Amino acid sequence: MLKSVSAAVSAALVVLGTPALAAGDAKIANCAATAGIVSEAIAQRKADAPKQGAIDFLRSDAAGVDDRYDQTIPVLVEWVYTLEPAQLTPDAAAAFEQQCLDYDG
Repeated sequence: MLKSVSAAVSAALVVLGTPALAAGDAKIANCAATAGIVSEAIAQRKADAPKQGAIDFLRSDAAGVDDRYDQTIPVLVEWVYTLEPAQLTPDAAAAFEQQCLDYDG
C-alpha cells in the first residue's frame, strides 16, 4: 500500500479548504486536479528534479495547474517525495484520487 495516502489526502484537502470538501462535480474536479498534481510530481521526481524544483515547476504557468492549488502543491510534492521508488507509478495518483473521492472529513 502507498505510504500514508490518507494522510496526504487529508492534508491536501485541509489546505484547499471548503471547496475541496464540496460534494458532486466540485469534489470530482478537485480530486482530479490534485491527482494530476500528484502525477506530475511523480514525473518530476522520476526525472530527478529536486523537491523544490518540482514545486516551482508545478506553480509555474508551464505546468498548467490552476493557481488555486498553489498552496496544496508543496503538501502533495512532499508526500510524493516520501514514496519508495517502486511506488512512483500511475497507481499512486489513481490511489490518491480514489482516497480523495472517498474522503468525507
